[in-house]
Amino acid sequence: MGLFLLIIIRATGHYREVIWRRHWRIILLLSLSGAIGFQSLLYYGLRWTTPINVGLITGLSPIAMAVMSAIVLRESPARKLWIAAAISILGVGWILTNGQLSVFLEMDFNLGDILILAAIFSWAIYGVVAKKAMQEMSVLTITAYGLIVSSIVVLPIGIWEINSQIQPQINLFVIIAVLFISIGPTILSFLCWNQGVKLIGPLHASIYLNTIPIYTIILSVFYLDQTMSQAQMIGAVMVLGGSFYASKAA
Repeated sequence: MGLFLLIIIRATGHYREVIWRRHWRIILLLSLSGAIGFQSLLYYGLRWTTPINVGLITGLSPIAMAVMSAIVLRESPARKLWIAAAISILGVGWILTNGQLSVFLEMDFNLGDILILAAIFSWAIYGVVAKKAMQEMSVLTITAYGLIVSSIVVLPIGIWEINSQIQPQINLFVIIAVLFISIGPTILSFLCWNQGVKLIGPLHASIYLNTIPIYTIILSVFYLDQTMSQAQMIGAVMVLGGSFYASKAA
């Protein structure tokens, strides 16, 4: 898919925007934080946690984006944003510990939830770095080179995993799933996200990630027959409440 985008930027002349001596660090960082960091951590995390937990923890995204914007873009978040951050972090902590203080004291967290949390901060890094990169490169160029470089890095890891971890089972469902992930959550999502960040900035764009928990819960309940626990409900109210409060502050 990255090669397909590369053909497009070659045909449109966008490839001339990249000066590798100056831009290789940015492109590498976009690859490590986006397709490699975010997506790899997300899919590995799903092995050990539930889609509902993934959706709820994703509600922390606006806070993570605000922190990264303050560090990288030198944007100063308002006091309300820090209040929202505290509320959302408490909510995520409630989800991670399943509402049990003993889990926190014993540091016995679910590995999947930790990986999802790391994925969120990796996506925040991608958002603010992409915003800076768009000052010199187009959305199409950033997406194309980011996916190509990430494919080069991930390929040997995938070969190692096939040979030593999980033997893939190739069937029609797997083929359809891979095609959907390659086109939807990869190419289209990165293109739309980068264009949105270019237009309204990473902090404002991250506010719309608050809809992910809603979609995830609905799909998990109706498609996977999952139910929300009391701890998840309490954590959801705290995370979403903090995030919406952050959107108001933004």
